[in-house]
Amino acid sequence: MKRKQMMITDVDHDVLKHIMILVAKSPDGAANLASVLLVCKFFNKLVHDEAVLKAVAFNDLKVLDRLELFQQYNGLLTRCALVGNENAEYLLSKVILLSCSQLLQEEKESIVEPLSDRKHCERVTNYVSGASAFIAHFGINQPTNSKITLGNTNHYQHVRRFLCRCDPDDFCQMYRHIRDYFLNCTRVVDIRLFMDHIINMRESCASLRDLDRIYTIIDSRNKKRILVNQLEPYKIDRNMDKFKIFSRHFHSFTLLSLQLQFECQKRGFNFRLMFHGDLEELEGAQRKFVADFQMYRDRAISVLDSVLL
Repeated sequence: MKRKQMMITDVDHDVLKHIMILVAKSPDGAANLASVLLVCKFFNKLVHDEAVLKAVAFNDLKVLDRLELFQQYNGLLTRCALVGNENAEYLLSKVILLSCSQLLQEEKESIVEPLSDRKHCERVTNYVSGASAFIAHFGINQPTNSKITLGNTNHYQHVRRFLCRCDPDDFCQMYRHIRDYFLNCTRVVDIRLFMDHIINMRESCASLRDLDRIYTIIDSRNKKRILVNQLEPYKIDRNMDKFKIFSRHFHSFTLLSLQLQFECQKRGFNFRLMFHGDLEELEGAQRKFVADFQMYRDRAISVLDSVLL
């Protein structure tokens, strides 16, 4: 008699749960689990286990490119955030900020340019209704119509969490949306002081980007210098093709040196020191701007928290 074929659902529940947690922790955990949800009801139930939801990885997801996919309140992202998945909470705060900006932008455009084309009107209506339905779950109505005093509101706690955790690159990317949120969706007692602090945060980010550009130039120049040294014999070689190869790379090395000199002069750095590989001044400036970013972040959050006292 043939043995009954074993199904994966026959495996011990704890074993399957452990496997699902490993899937959730993988680099593409969120995408993998989204696919698992479609397999069967049993897997759907297993995926929504709290331990699995807490383990889901949301790595390198570009929210802006697929915003409507994340604006599902009963979707995987929100479910993970509600059980305390820190990565999901951080990503969800971005979705809230982007959704508020989305509604504000569409409202401005509809005032400036009324929607006359029917298909375009339907597309915009669907686009906006998704964002509106999503943020309504967090206690936000149409942004310009009903500002909310800060408190322990769900949306504010998510946005505050983003401010506390964001790095300079993320802050720069989300600056406009943070500004829109606090100017149009909330009431802050000292909004001017708060805006001053986040503007200073943005300026610190810009300075750090300038330093990153200098680091990139230095790295490219060092690699080119090694190559030029390796090609040094070509400089006196009678073979014209080899001489042209040397000349081309030497020219690139010279341009990178001039570019480094220009960036150093613009920022007030000592070019001679950096030319010879002394990066102490550059590293010190980087530490200062990172500290400035953190200081203004703390001050901005302090302004917000003072509302609750």
